[in-house]
Amino acid sequence: MNQNRIAAVGVVLAGLVFLAIQSFFIVGETQRALVLRFGEVRAALDRPGLYLKLPFIDRVINIEDRLLPLQTPELEVADSEQRRFSVDAVARWKVTDTLRFYQAVGGNLAAANARLDPILSAAVRQVIGARPFAQVLFEARADVTRQIEDLAQANARNLGVELVDVRIRRAEQPDDISARTFERMRSDRQREATDIRARGQEQARRIRAEAENQAVVIRAEARRQSETLRGRGDAERNRVLAEAYGRDAEFFSFYRSMLAYQNALGARDTTFLLSPNSEFFRYFADPSRGPAQQQPAR
Repeated sequence: MNQNRIAAVGVVLAGLVFLAIQSFFIVGETQRALVLRFGEVRAALDRPGLYLKLPFIDRVINIEDRLLPLQTPELEVADSEQRRFSVDAVARWKVTDTLRFYQAVGGNLAAANARLDPILSAAVRQVIGARPFAQVLFEARADVTRQIEDLAQANARNLGVELVDVRIRRAEQPDDISARTFERMRSDRQREATDIRARGQEQARRIRAEAENQAVVIRAEARRQSETLRGRGDAERNRVLAEAYGRDAEFFSFYRSMLAYQNALGARDTTFLLSPNSEFFRYFADPSRGPAQQQPAR
Protein backbone atom coordinates (compact mmCIF):
# COMPACT_ATOMS: atom_id res chain seq x y z
CA MET A 1 0.00 0.00 0.00
CA ASN A 2 2.82 2.36 0.87
CA GLN A 3 4.53 1.54 -2.39
CA ASN A 4 1.38 2.37 -4.31
CA ARG A 5 1.14 5.71 -2.52
CA ILE A 6 4.78 6.46 -3.26
CA ALA A 7 4.25 5.59 -6.91
CA ALA A 8 1.15 7.77 -7.09
CA VAL A 9 2.97 10.69 -5.48
CA GLY A 10 5.80 10.21 -7.97
CA VAL A 11 3.39 10.24 -10.85
CA VAL A 12 1.75 13.40 -9.55
CA LEU A 13 5.07 15.11 -9.07
CA ALA A 14 6.20 14.09 -12.53
CA GLY A 15 2.97 15.39 -13.94
CA LEU A 16 3.40 18.67 -12.10
CA VAL A 17 6.99 19.02 -13.37
CA PHE A 18 5.90 18.25 -16.91
CA LEU A 19 3.02 20.71 -16.56
CA ALA A 20 5.41 23.34 -15.25
CA ILE A 21 7.76 22.73 -18.15
CA GLN A 22 4.90 23.09 -20.59
CA SER A 23 3.76 26.28 -18.86
CA PHE A 24 7.02 28.21 -19.30
CA PHE A 25 9.08 29.07 -22.35
CA ILE A 26 12.20 31.13 -23.02
CA VAL A 27 12.69 33.81 -25.66
CA GLY A 28 16.39 33.94 -26.58
CA GLU A 29 18.58 37.01 -27.17
CA THR A 30 18.34 36.59 -30.93
CA GLN A 31 14.64 35.78 -31.07
CA ARG A 32 11.16 37.21 -31.01
CA ALA A 33 8.10 35.12 -30.15
CA LEU A 34 4.37 34.93 -30.81
CA VAL A 35 1.94 33.15 -28.50
CA LEU A 36 -1.01 31.63 -30.37
CA ARG A 37 -4.17 30.28 -28.77
CA PHE A 38 -6.37 28.34 -31.13
CA GLY A 39 -4.69 30.10 -34.06
CA GLU A 40 -5.25 33.57 -32.63
CA VAL A 41 -2.29 35.70 -31.60
CA ARG A 42 -2.44 36.29 -27.88
CA ALA A 43 0.93 37.98 -27.39
CA ALA A 44 3.86 39.32 -29.43
CA LEU A 45 7.08 39.22 -27.43
CA ASP A 46 9.98 41.35 -28.59
CA ARG A 47 12.25 41.03 -25.55
CA PRO A 48 14.23 38.01 -24.34
CA GLY A 49 13.20 36.36 -21.07
CA LEU A 50 11.14 33.66 -19.36
CA TYR A 51 7.41 33.72 -20.11
CA LEU A 52 4.29 31.82 -19.06
CA LYS A 53 1.73 30.14 -21.32
CA LEU A 54 -1.19 27.76 -21.02
CA PRO A 55 0.13 24.25 -21.48
CA PHE A 56 -1.24 22.23 -24.37
CA ILE A 57 -3.33 25.21 -25.46
CA ASP A 58 -0.94 28.02 -26.32
CA ARG A 59 1.56 27.54 -29.12
CA VAL A 60 4.80 29.55 -29.32
CA ILE A 61 6.36 30.57 -32.65
CA ASN A 62 9.97 31.76 -32.48
CA ILE A 63 11.16 34.30 -35.07
CA GLU A 64 14.75 35.34 -35.80
CA ASP A 65 15.68 38.77 -34.49
CA ARG A 66 19.07 38.95 -36.23
CA LEU A 67 20.16 40.70 -39.42
CA LEU A 68 19.45 38.36 -42.31
CA PRO A 69 21.01 38.48 -45.82
CA LEU A 70 19.13 39.22 -49.02
CA GLN A 71 20.55 39.18 -52.56
CA THR A 72 18.74 39.93 -55.79
CA PRO A 73 19.32 37.78 -58.87
CA GLU A 74 21.27 39.26 -61.76
CA LEU A 75 19.11 41.99 -63.27
CA GLU A 76 19.39 43.46 -66.77
CA VAL A 77 18.64 47.17 -66.43
CA ALA A 78 18.51 50.03 -68.96
CA ASP A 79 19.89 53.34 -67.69
CA SER A 80 18.64 56.83 -68.56
CA GLU A 81 20.68 56.74 -71.81
CA GLN A 82 19.08 53.40 -72.79
CA ARG A 83 22.33 51.50 -72.33
CA ARG A 84 21.76 48.04 -70.91
CA PHE A 85 23.91 46.48 -68.23
CA SER A 86 23.75 43.77 -65.57
CA VAL A 87 23.42 44.62 -61.90
CA ASP A 88 22.67 42.86 -58.65
CA ALA A 89 22.21 44.24 -55.17
CA VAL A 90 22.58 42.88 -51.66
CA ALA A 91 20.95 43.97 -48.43
CA ARG A 92 20.35 42.91 -44.87
CA TRP A 93 16.99 42.92 -43.16
CA LYS A 94 15.48 42.28 -39.77
CA VAL A 95 12.03 41.83 -38.28
CA THR A 96 10.71 44.98 -36.63
CA ASP A 97 7.00 44.16 -36.25
CA THR A 98 6.51 40.56 -35.10
CA LEU A 99 2.73 40.51 -35.47
CA ARG A 100 2.72 42.03 -38.97
CA PHE A 101 5.53 39.71 -40.03
CA TYR A 102 3.47 36.71 -38.93
CA GLN A 103 0.35 38.00 -40.63
CA ALA A 104 2.23 38.71 -43.90
CA VAL A 105 4.38 35.62 -44.31
CA GLY A 106 3.38 33.36 -41.41
CA GLY A 107 6.72 33.95 -39.71
CA ASN A 108 8.52 31.99 -42.42
CA LEU A 109 11.97 33.36 -43.36
CA ALA A 110 12.00 31.74 -46.81
CA ALA A 111 8.62 33.27 -47.59
CA ALA A 112 9.89 36.65 -46.38
CA ASN A 113 12.90 36.43 -48.70
CA ALA A 114 10.61 35.52 -51.58
CA ARG A 115 8.51 38.63 -50.89
CA LEU A 116 11.49 40.97 -50.34
CA ASP A 117 13.34 39.92 -53.49
CA PRO A 118 10.90 41.54 -56.00
CA ILE A 119 10.58 44.60 -53.78
CA LEU A 120 14.35 45.23 -53.83
CA SER A 121 14.64 44.33 -57.53
CA ALA A 122 11.89 46.79 -58.48
CA ALA A 123 13.58 49.56 -56.49
CA VAL A 124 16.91 48.81 -58.20
CA ARG A 125 15.32 49.00 -61.66
CA GLN A 126 13.45 52.21 -60.90
CA VAL A 127 16.36 54.14 -59.37
CA ILE A 128 19.08 52.97 -61.76
CA GLY A 129 16.83 53.44 -64.79
CA ALA A 130 16.63 57.16 -64.02
CA ARG A 131 20.42 57.70 -64.04
CA PRO A 132 23.29 57.32 -66.50
CA PHE A 133 25.55 54.33 -66.09
CA ALA A 134 28.58 56.40 -64.96
CA GLN A 135 26.73 57.60 -61.85
CA VAL A 136 25.84 54.06 -60.89
CA LEU A 137 29.46 52.98 -61.23
CA PHE A 138 31.23 55.68 -59.23
CA GLU A 139 29.98 59.27 -59.43
CA ALA A 140 26.90 58.97 -57.21
CA ARG A 141 26.93 55.36 -56.06
CA ALA A 142 26.23 56.19 -52.42
CA ASP A 143 23.27 58.36 -53.39
CA VAL A 144 21.94 55.60 -55.67
CA THR A 145 22.02 52.99 -52.90
CA ARG A 146 20.37 55.39 -50.47
CA GLN A 147 17.50 56.01 -52.90
CA ILE A 148 17.08 52.28 -53.51
CA GLU A 149 16.91 51.66 -49.76
CA ASP A 150 14.38 54.47 -49.22
CA LEU A 151 12.19 53.27 -52.07
CA ALA A 152 12.18 49.62 -51.01
CA GLN A 153 11.76 50.46 -47.34
CA ALA A 154 8.13 51.55 -47.67
CA ASN A 155 7.03 48.20 -49.13
CA ALA A 156 9.24 46.21 -46.77
CA ARG A 157 7.51 47.76 -43.74
CA ASN A 158 4.24 46.24 -44.94
CA LEU A 159 5.85 42.87 -44.18
CA GLY A 160 6.92 43.96 -40.70
CA VAL A 161 10.62 44.09 -41.63
CA GLU A 162 13.22 46.79 -42.24
CA LEU A 163 15.92 46.81 -44.90
CA VAL A 164 19.37 47.67 -43.60
CA ASP A 165 22.55 48.51 -45.53
CA VAL A 166 21.54 48.14 -49.18
CA ARG A 167 24.54 47.85 -51.53
CA ILE A 168 25.07 47.42 -55.27
CA ARG A 169 27.33 44.39 -55.42
CA ARG A 170 28.07 44.38 -59.13
CA ALA A 171 27.23 46.63 -62.08
CA GLU A 172 28.73 45.86 -65.47
CA GLN A 173 27.77 45.71 -69.09
CA PRO A 174 27.39 42.38 -70.89
CA ASP A 175 30.34 41.27 -72.99
CA ASP A 176 28.92 42.29 -76.36
CA ILE A 177 27.75 45.66 -75.03
CA SER A 178 31.06 46.17 -73.23
CA ALA A 179 32.93 45.53 -76.49
CA ARG A 180 30.81 48.07 -78.36
CA THR A 181 31.16 50.57 -75.54
CA PHE A 182 34.91 50.08 -75.45
CA GLU A 183 35.12 50.53 -79.21
CA ARG A 184 33.04 53.70 -79.03
CA MET A 185 35.18 55.06 -76.19
CA ARG A 186 38.34 54.26 -78.13
CA SER A 187 36.97 56.03 -81.22
CA ASP A 188 36.08 59.05 -79.09
CA ARG A 189 39.57 59.13 -77.57
CA GLN A 190 41.18 58.76 -80.99
CA ARG A 191 39.06 61.60 -82.34
CA GLU A 192 40.02 63.78 -79.38
CA ALA A 193 43.69 62.84 -79.84
CA THR A 194 43.54 63.72 -83.55
CA ASP A 195 41.91 67.05 -82.76
CA ILE A 196 44.48 67.85 -80.05
CA ARG A 197 47.32 66.80 -82.35
CA ALA A 198 45.98 69.02 -85.16
CA ARG A 199 45.67 72.00 -82.82
CA GLY A 200 49.19 71.33 -81.55
CA GLN A 201 50.61 71.18 -85.07
CA GLU A 202 48.81 74.39 -86.01
CA GLN A 203 50.17 76.12 -82.91
CA ALA A 204 53.65 74.73 -83.65
CA ARG A 205 53.53 76.14 -87.20
CA ARG A 206 52.39 79.50 -85.90
CA ILE A 207 55.14 79.60 -83.26
CA ARG A 208 57.73 78.47 -85.82
CA ALA A 209 56.63 81.17 -88.29
CA GLU A 210 56.75 83.83 -85.58
CA ALA A 211 60.19 82.63 -84.51
CA GLU A 212 61.45 82.70 -88.11
CA ASN A 213 60.07 86.23 -88.58
CA GLN A 214 61.74 87.34 -85.37
CA ALA A 215 64.99 85.67 -86.47
CA VAL A 216 64.90 87.55 -89.81
CA VAL A 217 64.30 90.83 -88.00
CA ILE A 218 67.05 90.13 -85.46
CA ARG A 219 69.54 89.12 -88.18
CA ALA A 220 68.71 92.21 -90.23
CA GLU A 221 69.12 94.44 -87.18
CA ALA A 222 72.38 92.72 -86.24
CA ARG A 223 73.66 93.06 -89.83
CA ARG A 224 72.73 96.73 -89.85
CA GLN A 225 74.49 97.33 -86.54
CA SER A 226 77.55 95.36 -87.65
CA GLU A 227 77.78 97.35 -90.91
CA THR A 228 77.43 100.56 -88.95
CA LEU A 229 80.13 99.55 -86.49
CA ARG A 230 82.36 98.25 -89.28
CA GLY A 231 81.99 101.54 -91.12
CA ARG A 232 82.83 103.48 -87.97
CA GLY A 233 85.83 101.22 -87.38
CA ASP A 234 87.08 101.65 -90.99
CA ALA A 235 86.66 105.38 -90.73
CA GLU A 236 88.54 105.45 -87.44
CA ARG A 237 91.28 103.24 -88.92
CA ASN A 238 91.64 105.46 -91.94
CA ARG A 239 91.76 108.52 -89.72
CA VAL A 240 94.48 106.97 -87.54
CA LEU A 241 96.46 105.84 -90.58
CA ALA A 242 96.17 109.23 -92.21
CA GLU A 243 97.25 110.90 -89.03
CA ALA A 244 100.23 108.51 -88.65
CA TYR A 245 101.24 109.03 -92.27
CA GLY A 246 101.10 112.75 -91.80
CA ARG A 247 103.40 112.63 -88.80
CA ASP A 248 106.18 110.36 -90.22
CA ALA A 249 105.68 109.12 -93.77
CA GLU A 250 108.93 107.12 -93.83
CA PHE A 251 108.19 105.24 -90.60
CA PHE A 252 104.65 104.60 -91.74
CA SER A 253 105.95 103.15 -95.00
CA PHE A 254 108.38 100.96 -93.05
CA TYR A 255 105.66 99.75 -90.69
CA ARG A 256 103.34 98.88 -93.54
CA SER A 257 106.11 96.94 -95.25
CA MET A 258 106.76 94.92 -92.09
CA LEU A 259 103.10 94.03 -91.85
CA ALA A 260 103.15 92.97 -95.49
CA TYR A 261 106.22 90.77 -94.88
CA GLN A 262 104.53 89.17 -91.87
CA ASN A 263 101.33 88.39 -93.75
CA ALA A 264 103.06 87.26 -96.96
CA LEU A 265 106.00 85.29 -95.57
CA GLY A 266 104.41 83.86 -92.45
CA ALA A 267 103.73 80.43 -93.93
CA ARG A 268 106.75 78.15 -94.29
CA ASP A 269 105.63 76.66 -97.60
CA THR A 270 105.07 80.03 -99.32
CA THR A 271 107.13 80.60 -102.48
CA PHE A 272 107.53 84.00 -104.20
CA LEU A 273 109.11 84.66 -107.55
CA LEU A 274 110.05 88.36 -107.40
CA SER A 275 112.90 90.44 -108.64
CA PRO A 276 115.41 91.49 -105.96
CA ASN A 277 114.92 95.04 -107.19
CA SER A 278 111.20 94.83 -106.53
CA GLU A 279 109.62 97.59 -104.52
CA PHE A 280 108.36 94.88 -102.15
CA PHE A 281 111.93 94.11 -100.92
CA ARG A 282 113.13 97.65 -100.75
CA TYR A 283 113.92 97.46 -97.00
CA PHE A 284 115.90 94.20 -97.39
CA ALA A 285 118.87 96.00 -98.95
CA ASP A 286 119.23 98.88 -96.53
CA PRO A 287 116.29 99.51 -94.19
CA SER A 288 117.72 102.91 -93.18
CA ARG A 289 117.32 104.30 -96.68
CA GLY A 290 114.14 105.06 -98.36
CA PRO A 291 113.23 103.83 -101.78
CA ALA A 292 115.17 106.54 -103.52
CA GLN A 293 118.44 105.74 -101.70
CA GLN A 294 118.44 101.92 -102.11
CA GLN A 295 120.79 100.07 -104.47
CA PRO A 296 119.64 97.09 -106.39
CA ALA A 297 120.03 93.87 -104.51
CA ARG A 298 122.47 91.28 -105.84
